[in-house]
Amino acid sequence: MIWRWLPHSLFLVLVLTGATCSSAEDTQATPLTFVAEPKVNEQALPKDLEERRLSFRDLGWNRPLELRGGRDSATISFGSRGDELVVGLRLKLDMTYSPSLIPGLSHLKVFLNDEVVAVLPLPKEQGGQPHSHTLDLDPRFLTDFNRIRLQLIGHYTEDCEDPLHSSIWADIGLTSELDLRIQRLNVIDNLKIFPEPFFYRTDQTKLVLPFVFADVPSLGVIRAAGTLASWFGLIADWRGARFPVLFNELPQANAIVFALSDQVPDYLRPLLDESPLNGPTLAILSHPNVSYQLLAILGRDDQELQQAVNALILGKAALAGHRVTVIEAKLDRPRQPYDAPRWVKLDRPMRFGELVESTKMLEVKGHQPDLIRINLRVPADLFLWRSKGIPVNLKYNYTPTTRTQNSRLTIGINDEFIRGYNLALSESGSSTTMLKMPLESGEFFDQINRFYIPAFRIGISNQLQFQFSFDFTRDKYCGDILTDNLHAALDPDSEVDFSGFPHYTLMPNLAFFANSGYPFTVLADLAETTAILPDSLSPTDLEVLFTLLGRMGASTGYPATRLRVAFASAIDQALPSNLLLIGSIPQQPLLQRWADRLPSLIEATRGYVGQPAHDLEFWYQTLSLGKAPQPDLAARVGFKDTGPIAALIGFESPLQKGRSVVAVTATTSSSMTQLLDALDNSSLVSQMHGSVVFARGGTVESNLVGETYYAGELGILDFIWFHLSNSALLLASISVLVSVLFAIALWRTLRAIAARRLRDQGEPD
Repeated sequence: MIWRWLPHSLFLVLVLTGATCSSAEDTQATPLTFVAEPKVNEQALPKDLEERRLSFRDLGWNRPLELRGGRDSATISFGSRGDELVVGLRLKLDMTYSPSLIPGLSHLKVFLNDEVVAVLPLPKEQGGQPHSHTLDLDPRFLTDFNRIRLQLIGHYTEDCEDPLHSSIWADIGLTSELDLRIQRLNVIDNLKIFPEPFFYRTDQTKLVLPFVFADVPSLGVIRAAGTLASWFGLIADWRGARFPVLFNELPQANAIVFALSDQVPDYLRPLLDESPLNGPTLAILSHPNVSYQLLAILGRDDQELQQAVNALILGKAALAGHRVTVIEAKLDRPRQPYDAPRWVKLDRPMRFGELVESTKMLEVKGHQPDLIRINLRVPADLFLWRSKGIPVNLKYNYTPTTRTQNSRLTIGINDEFIRGYNLALSESGSSTTMLKMPLESGEFFDQINRFYIPAFRIGISNQLQFQFSFDFTRDKYCGDILTDNLHAALDPDSEVDFSGFPHYTLMPNLAFFANSGYPFTVLADLAETTAILPDSLSPTDLEVLFTLLGRMGASTGYPATRLRVAFASAIDQALPSNLLLIGSIPQQPLLQRWADRLPSLIEATRGYVGQPAHDLEFWYQTLSLGKAPQPDLAARVGFKDTGPIAALIGFESPLQKGRSVVAVTATTSSSMTQLLDALDNSSLVSQMHGSVVFARGGTVESNLVGETYYAGELGILDFIWFHLSNSALLLASISVLVSVLFAIALWRTLRAIAARRLRDQGEPD
C-alpha cells in the first residue's frame, strides 16, 4: 500500500522545495514556465522563502469587482518573474453577495488560467453581509502571465427566472488579496535575455532598480545613467519606476553598475582581469553576495559610457553572451516638437486601431458588456479656447436585436457623459455617425428633447469610453429564453482628430509637469532640457533626477537621448533651454541667486493667509521650520513644526524669457523623496497644480502664486481676442476708443466732402 502513495508523496516534496528536474524534457513538461530561459542552480537556491502580498488595488483595479447577472465574471491578472518560483499561492476574497440567491444552486467558480480550481458556496445566512473566503490555489497551474477569473452562477428562484434580474449580484472588494510564497532562482548570465532579469514585462508591480556608481559620478556618467533611467521608465510604463542610487555599495537586489576604467570597484575587477576594456562595454554577471545579477556598463571615458547606453536601449548592438563590446551606436534623428510616440498625432486624424494595442480591445459581447476604453495622451499646452470640440468620426457595428427600445451606445470621456445613440433595428447592425466632444457648455439635441450637458475640458491623460447595452424584455411569463450571443465592436477605422490646434498656455502650471513632464517633454528626446544639479552631489539628488526622467520616458514613449546636465556653478554657460533644478535648499545655490524669481506668495497650511517672500530666508524658514517668520504684514498666520517638507516650484527662467524652470527641493536632501512618493500616488498627482506644490507626510498642497507668463505661440487675431477677453474693462475701453476714433474719422470725412461740394458750387467754405 505504501508503494502506491510513494510517487504522489515524492511529487509533493518536489513542489514544496522548489526543486526542478535536471533534464530538458522534464523541464518542458512542468506546468510552470519561465521567461528568458532561467538556468537553475540548485546549490545556490536560498533556503528562505519570500512572502509577497498583493491587494486587488495593487493589481490594477480601482473599484470593486461587480458581478451582475446569472453568469457574469471578472478577471484579475498578475505576472510571474522568470527568476522566481511560486511555491505557494493563496487567494483571500472579501465579498458581499445578494441575500436573494438560492444556496445549492448559486455559487462562485474560481478559475486559474482557465482551469477550475475552486467552487465557493454562497450560504443563505451570509447573504448581504461582508465576509471573507480564503483559498489555497495550486501553483502548478501558473505560467509567466496568469489570470484568476471569478464567475458568479446565480439563481433566485427554482422556477422560470430572468438571468439579468437585479437580485443576482455579488461584489468583490479591493481589500481582497493574493498571497504568494516566492523561491528565488538563479538565471543565466547572458545579455540575450535583457532587459530581464532587471525588468519583466509580466511583472505588474512598480520597477525598483538601483543604480550603482563607484564614486560621485561626472556629468557625462550622470547623463548616460539618465538616458538609461528614462528608457527603463518607458518600458515600465504604467507600473512606475524608481531608481535608488548608491556610491561604491551594492544593494541586495538586481542592479545597474556604471563605471569608468579608472574608477572600477573591486567587485568588477575580475571582469577586467579576464579582458581589459577596449571600448564601450556591456557585461552581466552574478552578484558577489546573493542570487541576483549586475549589469555593468563600462567605458574608458564619458563618451564611451554614453555610447554603451545608446547601444543598449536603441538595439544597435547584437546582445549575446555575458559580455559585449560596442563598435558603433548612432542615435536616431532629432525629434520634432510634440511628436512623442505615445501622444496623439497633431498633423492628422488618428485611427482607433492606432490607439489600442489590439483591435480585440474594441470588441465586447453580452447584454451588459464592459466599457470599451481608448486612452488619449494630449500635449498639455494644446490651445482649445473657443473650440467647438474635438471631431470624432465614429463607426460601429453590433448584433441586430429584435427589441431596440432600450438598446443604445453611450459615449463618455473621463467618466463624463458626451452623447448616446439608440441602436436601430437593422439586418446589418452597423452605423456611421459624427460627434464632437464638447469643450464648453452647449446645446446638443435640438429635435425632441432639449437639454444641456456640463462643460468639461480635455485633460492631459484622457480615456474615451463606449458602453453598449442591449435591451431584453420578457413577452410573457416563461415565454423567452435568454441567449447571450450579442456582440458589438468599434470599427478600427474610426477617427479622432486633434490636428489644427495651436500651442499656448498660462505658466507656471505644475499639473502639466506632474502628469506629463511638460515643458520638458515637448521634445521627446529632451533636446531642449538641462538638468541643473548641486556641485556637492548626494545619492538622493541623483535618485530624484533618474526617477523624474523615468516618468518622462513613460509619458513620451522615447528615451532622453539628448538631455543636457550641468552643475549649478556653470549655469551661465548653459545653452538656452528649460531647466530642471534639483537640490535641497542648503545645497542648491541657485535658489539663493534666483530668490527674487521664486513665487512671491506661499501658502503652507490650510487656512493660511499668504505672505510675500521678500528673500530666500523667508521661504527657507517656511520649509524648514514648518512656520512662517514674521514679515511686515498686518495679517499673518503661524503653524506648528511638522518636520521635513519637500516642494515643487515652477517659475519663468531668469536666463531666457518664455523658458521654464521647475525646481525640486526640500529642507534636507533626503526629504526630496517625499515628492517622489507623492508623484507615485495618482490621487495626490491630481491635486498638484499652480506654481508651488508642498509634499509632506503623504499629503500635498498646491498654490498658484507669484508672476505668471505664457508659453507657446498664437496667431495675431487669436492672441488679441484671447487676451482682451480676460479684461472686460479693457475691452470696453478699447471699444469706446475705437468708436470715438471712427466717429472723428467719419466726421472729418463728411466735413471734407461737404467742403468739396461747396467749392464745386462756387460758394465760400
